[in-house]
Amino acid sequence: MQATDWSSYAAVYDMIQAYNPAYQDLVARFEAEVRGWSLPSGRPIVDVGAGTGVFSLGWARAFPDHPVVHVEPDPGMNAVAARKARAAGLGNVRIAARGVDDADVAPGSAAAVSCVHALYTFPDPPAALARLHAWLAPGGRAFLCDPGRPVDVWEWSRFLAGHLVRTVGPVGAARVFWRGRETWRQNRRIRRAQLDGTYWTHSPEAFRAAVEAADFEVERVETCFRGYSDLVVARRPLGGAGAGRQRPDRRGGTIAAGPTGCMRATR
Repeated sequence: MQATDWSSYAAVYDMIQAYNPAYQDLVARFEAEVRGWSLPSGRPIVDVGAGTGVFSLGWARAFPDHPVVHVEPDPGMNAVAARKARAAGLGNVRIAARGVDDADVAPGSAAAVSCVHALYTFPDPPAALARLHAWLAPGGRAFLCDPGRPVDVWEWSRFLAGHLVRTVGPVGAARVFWRGRETWRQNRRIRRAQLDGTYWTHSPEAFRAAVEAADFEVERVETCFRGYSDLVVARRPLGGAGAGRQRPDRRGGTIAAGPTGCMRATR
């Protein structure tokens, strides 16, 4: 099976998502949520699997006095994010071309962390969650969103086609689909990886359990992205370590808790 080519995805990702009302709704949820947070001054904010910078740059705009660490190993994604940060004049964004396992973030230092539509691709999602928890200062906040159900490429195509025909007309819709054809190719690879267990799938309950197993205190759980994704808002408790619950596996069962380190992320 061919692996997902994230650099090819990066070239058209923002263009396609600009026409996707479900993605726009997710970005709006993120912005509405984090703008209400009071974060300790000067502490870094870390976005993991940051891709083209939609959320890392969102953090930078919302919290201009905080350094924002954009953690992403894919060079194509990082190139897009860096161009966008320069164009927006966001000098508080630092591109860290690394995976979650070797990102240079001091334990207990971060005011907030986020991971949006990336965790499912990591070799060990529970270990990645534990690492995010370790980076947070006590009381630090987390915005975590992950696609738990396999992407139905044809169903999404029909949804977007209908939306595009209504908003930009049939000719405009055809142009967007042609320009974004690489997205559909990569999404088919993602679906195959989800179905064969290479990428993590989960229910909302299993996602919450994984977050809690990493010792986060969960504040809220929602589904979003037309029911495909699970969203958890959480924090690192002010007190000591959590209960050390069992870790969910990729198919929704549980496995014994392991080390907090994880292998290099695939994106």
